[in-house]
Amino acid sequence: MKKAIIKIIAAAMAFAMLAMMMVGCAGGNKMTVKVTVKLGEDYVNFKYAEATAKGDSEFIIPQADRTMLDSQEVEIIYDDDEQISALRALSEVCANHDIGLTTQDDDSSVGAIKTYAGESYIASSGTHVEGYDENITFYWSYTINGKEPQNGRASSNYVKDGDTLVFTLTGTGK
Repeated sequence: MKKAIIKIIAAAMAFAMLAMMMVGCAGGNKMTVKVTVKLGEDYVNFKYAEATAKGDSEFIIPQADRTMLDSQEVEIIYDDDEQISALRALSEVCANHDIGLTTQDDDSSVGAIKTYAGESYIASSGTHVEGYDENITFYWSYTINGKEPQNGRASSNYVKDGDTLVFTLTGTGK
């Protein structure tokens, strides 16, 4: 009887150890991605020119906001069958550095980082910004290892260990 109990206890312990090993393996993969978040010069210059055109010549975007993150590493833990999107990498590094991030309504791309969001300017609103077209649109663009993805959505482009992401608030229409 004692031998049977010892065998049952040994089998239960072996099962428990095996279960703990399997739980430890889930989500055990790690990757490191470097992320930079910055405001493009076209955005900074436009906002200054717009403020000047409105008579607010004191408007200057703080230097700390011009480059919010500069090549900051983020370690991401993921499961074997999981792919990590550029948006998730950005989300994790922003959370680690207490930087506000909102996504577009469909959660596929960046809406705003801190208070800086994509926006459109139409000169018909009454203020003309010298040096800029009548219509200009600012949006958060990004590159992975210096290349702009073919599909622009940050939720559907994936990163791998060692990749470098750069998110820039940039514009069209100048």
